[in-house]
Amino acid sequence: MFDASIASVLLMATVVATIFHTLKLPPVLGFMLVGALTGPYGLKWMQDQATVQNMAELGLIFLLFMVGLELSPAKLKRMKNTALNVGIRYMCLGTVVLGTLLLALKAPPLLAYVLGGVLSLSSTALVIKCVEDGQATASTVGRVTLGTLIVQDIAVIPLLLVVPVLLKVYSGSTVDWVYVGGDLLKAVLVLVATVASSFHFIPKLVDKLAQARNRELFTLSVFSLGIGMAFFTHWLGLSLEAGAFVGGLALSGSLYSKQVLSDSRPFRDVFASVFFVSLGALLNWDVLTSQWLQILSICITLLGLKTVVGIVVAKQAKLSWKVAISSALLLFQVGELSFMVLRHLKDGVQDAPLILAWSNQWMDALIHAIILSLWVTPLLSRLLFSGGQAWLTKLTDRWDHADLIEEQRLALSDAKPEQKSDENKVLMVGYGPVAQQLAEALRSEQIAYQIIENNAITVKSLKEDEIPAIYGDATSPTVLESAGIQSTGLLVVTVPIVKIATSIIFHARELKAELTIVARAKYRTDVAPLYEAGADAVIYDELESGHRFIHYSLVKLGFSMQESHSMGLLLRHQFEEEFHPPEISAGLPELSSRLALVGDTLLEWMSVPEGSPLICQSLEKSKIRQTTGVTIVSIVNAETLERRDAIAKSVLNAGDILITLGKASQLDALREALIPIPILNSV
Repeated sequence: MFDASIASVLLMATVVATIFHTLKLPPVLGFMLVGALTGPYGLKWMQDQATVQNMAELGLIFLLFMVGLELSPAKLKRMKNTALNVGIRYMCLGTVVLGTLLLALKAPPLLAYVLGGVLSLSSTALVIKCVEDGQATASTVGRVTLGTLIVQDIAVIPLLLVVPVLLKVYSGSTVDWVYVGGDLLKAVLVLVATVASSFHFIPKLVDKLAQARNRELFTLSVFSLGIGMAFFTHWLGLSLEAGAFVGGLALSGSLYSKQVLSDSRPFRDVFASVFFVSLGALLNWDVLTSQWLQILSICITLLGLKTVVGIVVAKQAKLSWKVAISSALLLFQVGELSFMVLRHLKDGVQDAPLILAWSNQWMDALIHAIILSLWVTPLLSRLLFSGGQAWLTKLTDRWDHADLIEEQRLALSDAKPEQKSDENKVLMVGYGPVAQQLAEALRSEQIAYQIIENNAITVKSLKEDEIPAIYGDATSPTVLESAGIQSTGLLVVTVPIVKIATSIIFHARELKAELTIVARAKYRTDVAPLYEAGADAVIYDELESGHRFIHYSLVKLGFSMQESHSMGLLLRHQFEEEFHPPEISAGLPELSSRLALVGDTLLEWMSVPEGSPLICQSLEKSKIRQTTGVTIVSIVNAETLERRDAIAKSVLNAGDILITLGKASQLDALREALIPIPILNSV
């Protein structure tokens, strides 16, 4: 039976997270507070601990699945310098320094340095949130921090592999190091084989699912993929979390990664929130009050040592003092993944009497110190990004001159070229016949564009032709962001289904308010909803077809090219007045026999009448340009409507329609020149 207390906890978590969001604090702190208040050491609302623990396990699986999914090969390649120069050094030096501290606390040697590695981990979820809120993602601080977090996330896997070995070593029996080494080697080989097979099998599986074009099936498959990989690796003898990470990594560079990322996020957010609630539930108020001095001392020592480690490795990489201090303060907490490794260690410690006594003495205080370190980070980051950067710049300015050149070199080598907003860049949603014509025109004019399409076969074909396209559902803000909407000047929504199109327009306008959006309407009733959703212009299929029918039919019925075109423009003008606000429709050009273009240049259609002195003359011989100043753009045959270019050798025939450009006086002069010569009767 469902435990109603869990629903109460989730409801309270939602309320508290909303309050924290209003206060501009990470909601994760609200989740942990709820766990601390309602857990087994608080109000005891969570009666069914097993259910909460299972949901938390799912949250952790999805958290690591998303971490792997976001570590694309391209991102790893871009971040390799920072990751190697800072991230690996941070993990190595942190493991040595913190392991040595634990040795001083009488921890067994192997346990001390494994825990040193565990405590060197920082909170990926918390730090990335703080960096994004501080709008520092593209800065050197953001890149250094992200590079270090990448290394730490990858380092979780070997740490999880080492824990069973550690427990076996301290189990009390005689240690067969050959057997232990064999187990470790077996685990590594299984992991490598799993990674290799995953990179081959998982993209093909998702490819088949995507080709079915069933959103529900695709979403369910993503949900099952993370859990399935976790339990597969667990069946092979590895941890659940390792499998989830491998599954995400296998999909990170695939065609479907953006859509998978979008579909996975809701599951991850829901279950991860439960995970953080379960972390808060670890807070034992009795332990906190009885050992507060020990807990506070450990917390301050951890934060201090990790800050020093962060500054040292950043300075070794020849970064400025400002970047070194800022990144160190962002990374100085102990991360949520550390709890995962500590839980595995704590679950097996009963079978390892050699470390049981030390664990009973220190583990509770260590866990509570880690919880406190997570609480400090968002508060400090808020100070750091509000006014702290200016203060740090002033403080470190005199020290940083020697390091600025190296920091700039590192930034250039690591960073993906920042995409700046380009008013000419076009983002197209859908790749049907309409979009294909637009894409061809953009290619001919060498205008950059990107395509979002949810047909996997189409996207694969576009990729093979080296046409920029991503697979995904454009109604998802994540997919729009991945397609580079922030650096786009024009969004063209060619999807004819109004419900989908309005959703895309709404999210696009939320992401970039100044974006120009053009949408397609199949029916007249679809036009108003698209404008209401935020479209700047709507191309109405039936209106465009009607315009062409008017033009062709009137010409065939004997009307001039100018008259037929004017009639079409009149109907379009009436349509625009109906759907545009008054301030927009009032600015539409008035229809006249001559259409104003730029400045005083006019466009006019002129017929060559019977008896005109210019009939049977070439443009070169008639000297129209020299005598009138008018430019003839093209010549249209009135019977066939066939257009031909106006070149020097083009010959004028009776009934030809001239498309002309010129000033009013010049066009008047051409009309005079076209007037037929009167035939004089002989006396």
